[in-house]
Amino acid sequence: LTRLGSQSPPPPQVSESGKLSAALDKANELRSSMGDSFIAIDHIVVSCVEEDPTVQAAVREAGVMPKRVIAALQTYRGSRKVETETAESSFDALSKYGQDLIANARAGRLDPVIGR
Repeated sequence: LTRLGSQSPPPPQVSESGKLSAALDKANELRSSMGDSFIAIDHIVVSCVEEDPTVQAAVREAGVMPKRVIAALQTYRGSRKVETETAESSFDALSKYGQDLIANARAGRLDPVIGR
C-alpha cells in the first residue's frame, strides 16, 4: 500500500474507480452464480484476486498463489448460502480455524518463550 499514490489534501468527494466498479460487478456475478441473496466478503475477495493484477501481485508477494486463496475461501464457505445481511457471522471461522491463545495459556498448554 505504501507504493500507491496519495493526495494531500484529500479531495472533498471521492468516487469509485473503474477497478472498484469492476470488482463489485464481478462480486455480484459470483453472488448470483453461487445462489446467494447478498454480496459477502468472500465474493469481493475472490473477484479482486481473480481480476485485479495489483491484488494478484500482493498475494504472490506474500508467498501465496491466488488459486489457493480462492480454494481456501471456498473451503471456508462450504455449501452455506448468504441469505441475510449478517450470514457471515454464522460461519464461525475464527473458532474453527483459529486458536484461543489466552485459553491455552491459562490451561498451561503454551510453551513460555519470553526471556529465552
